[in-house]
Amino acid sequence: MVYGNRRIVRKGEDMIKKRVIHPFSPEEFNTSDISQNLINWGLLYQKVMPLTFPFLILHSYWGKEDYYIHHCPSNSAVEIVLEGSMKYTLDERISIVRANEMILLPLGVPNRVEAGPDGFGRKAVFGIRGFLSEVILASYCLEGGRAYRLNDTGRILQMLSRLAVLYRKQDPALLNAASASAFEILLEIREQVHSRNARSSPVVQLMQMNLQNPCPIPEIARKLELSREKLNAVFREQFQRSPQQYMTQLRMRTAEQLLRQTGQTIKQIAFQTGYHSLSRFATAFRKYHGMSPRDYRKAGGEVTDLPD
Repeated sequence: MVYGNRRIVRKGEDMIKKRVIHPFSPEEFNTSDISQNLINWGLLYQKVMPLTFPFLILHSYWGKEDYYIHHCPSNSAVEIVLEGSMKYTLDERISIVRANEMILLPLGVPNRVEAGPDGFGRKAVFGIRGFLSEVILASYCLEGGRAYRLNDTGRILQMLSRLAVLYRKQDPALLNAASASAFEILLEIREQVHSRNARSSPVVQLMQMNLQNPCPIPEIARKLELSREKLNAVFREQFQRSPQQYMTQLRMRTAEQLLRQTGQTIKQIAFQTGYHSLSRFATAFRKYHGMSPRDYRKAGGEVTDLPD
């Protein structure tokens, strides 16, 4: 990580100390220490955990001349702007992210981060690492370098703070709980990002109401008095995917939640998500996630599978 020639942490009334928390170091240190501490963080942690946040920066203040250049060699990162605005340059693509918006900085993509048009920015940042991290981010349809509006940044900060409490304890027995919390935070972000349009769409409402017995797309078009071609065009404009792709995503998202948060059998979850054949559900789930429902549940670390 290469920092600009200005000190990122400054003394005085305009400085908010950056709080950085991760599983293998003292819970707090200044930004001037970050470059040394980021270098050798736990490849072991990456290998053994499906998902983890290798660092949390809960409050970070940036002034006009503050910036850094980062190549993200070992993890992706999510940055949430709390006040002001931030400017991100990824492969010459510039994005302005304002208060209550977030951006994903993808693994391996060089980026420059600096204060935005407001002349200052306050943000929260967390890294994303783990052997399932890139699969999860891809399945959540979050595009790197794009600003996304969030409905409730306060809730996300509360969840990050609870995760920080687990990290402070530095207890290996809590690694699974920390990984599960990371899943929950990304799930909350995904729900907030995609819910703004989803709640207003009658097509999505029909899909949600008929999840156990999915309504065929031509039938949805008929109920809305639209041609199938018109429905596809309108839906793609709003959600950047076809109705069938969104339906699959909705079923898989519901399956994820049920696998991680309930003790229902895989067969019961298949039925609740509209798959009346366990083998068809397992095939669809593996195609979407790259792993079986049983392995996904085990990776979540909280729920033990019951006999089918």
